[in-house]
Amino acid sequence: FSDASRITHHASRIYEFGGPEHLTYNEIVALIMEAMSVKKPVMHMPLTVAKAGLPFIGIAKGLGNLLGKKVPSVTAEQLYLLGIDNICDTDSVVKQFGFQPVTCRVALKKFL
Repeated sequence: FSDASRITHHASRIYEFGGPEHLTYNEIVALIMEAMSVKKPVMHMPLTVAKAGLPFIGIAKGLGNLLGKKVPSVTAEQLYLLGIDNICDTDSVVKQFGFQPVTCRVALKKFL
């Protein structure tokens, strides 16, 4: 392969990156909280309520900037992605790259 054909070959493929386990969003949040030793209640908000608040995020961020505070925010694209099923095979990395990734809990202990 020439460099150009190698780039084209990889650019036209879809690569799935996933760990050796399927986790729900709630399980991921719980693992992050555990790794950070955070003990707070988790509040659920319907996507429709979160989407209704999108227009106010700009105002909140603007006020935060004036006060020198960083305001966490979410985008419409992030909310869209939360609403779709996006899991891959638990052995996708092994198949495509030849190594076994660590579990989410192990990775979080290393990163956080």
